[in-house]
Amino acid sequence: MAGPGYGGYFLGGLASGLESGFNMGMQITKLKWQKEQQKKIDDLNKEMSDVWNSIGQEMITLTNDGYFSADDQLKIQVLTMAAPYQMQSELGKLRGFLSDYSKRDFDRQMEYVKTYVEYAQGLDPKDVDSAYKTLRDTATDPHVLALYEVADKKLKHDVVAEEEKRALDITGKLPTPYKYPYLKEKGMVGEITPIPEAPKAPGITDYTSAANYLSKFKDSPLFLHKVIIFDCFIIFL
Repeated sequence: MAGPGYGGYFLGGLASGLESGFNMGMQITKLKWQKEQQKKIDDLNKEMSDVWNSIGQEMITLTNDGYFSADDQLKIQVLTMAAPYQMQSELGKLRGFLSDYSKRDFDRQMEYVKTYVEYAQGLDPKDVDSAYKTLRDTATDPHVLALYEVADKKLKHDVVAEEEKRALDITGKLPTPYKYPYLKEKGMVGEITPIPEAPKAPGITDYTSAANYLSKFKDSPLFLHKVIIFDCFIIFL
């Protein structure tokens, strides 16, 4: 016959065993889900890489055929570097949610990442400007933002230089009276400040005018000589 408290030990052990079994089951479920989702991430990564590699090759072919301008070629360089950075940044968030077993966040991020693949699949390789702007507007990765900052400055500088060159070409064909107003309208020149005329130097025989002329400089630190005026001469001492 069982002693006192035996039933309590039995029930406690049973509850502990059930809890351990439940936790083990949850752990198995978690690992199974993580394994399945990890495969989805790997497949998505490969799919995205293949799509962008294909787009990149088509853009290179068009570049070699002379289809793109210099600005477009710069945008292509940025895209080929920025797109993989941004994609890996988004996949990194997925892996973080996967590790934390945050299923809701994972599913939301997975849908978001899929939009990158769908967009790339429908992208026209000739529409570089649209792709460039779309990635810039959605970029969050620091490397991508830095690439765009440098590229945008370069593109803006080139645009300004081209506009100034065009304005100067037009100015060269305008009549002289119209040149300055046109350049001023384009913001390439400012207001012209009139330069005051220097006092006219008097003749050496006009000692009254000479005295008046020299008196304008008497307080100047550069005027170190004494001046003696005679009837016909001005003598510097």
